[in-house]
Amino acid sequence: MEALVNANSFTNEEISTIMGIEDNFLIRVGDNGHDKNQLNVGYGTPVDGQETNARGSIYVERPLLNTGQWYHIAVTFDAVNHERGRIEIYVDGVLVASIDEATTPRHGWKLNFLKNNGYTTYNI
Repeated sequence: MEALVNANSFTNEEISTIMGIEDNFLIRVGDNGHDKNQLNVGYGTPVDGQETNARGSIYVERPLLNTGQWYHIAVTFDAVNHERGRIEIYVDGVLVASIDEATTPRHGWKLNFLKNNGYTTYNI
């Protein structure tokens, strides 16, 4: 997944989704206990090889995103097998975070763009 992002502000909401599906695979900023402008990727995690609603997150320590600035955000998933793989996060072409042993994104789920914890959607 990739997106060009230029935030006007960072809301008081706990989480603002750039794109993706909760409990599956998503790119967002903010989270409980984290800066509102901190990029993170959430992904589902299987238990004993079975699909569950368990979650994992990768928090990008730097850069913190600024308002009024364009960022190219890209997230790749390289499947090692049908259940696991490697997630890499890039900001402006630079690898900023990665994790091995992430789960394969689920098929057939609705993809959300620009949604916050208050379930407000935005025109794009």
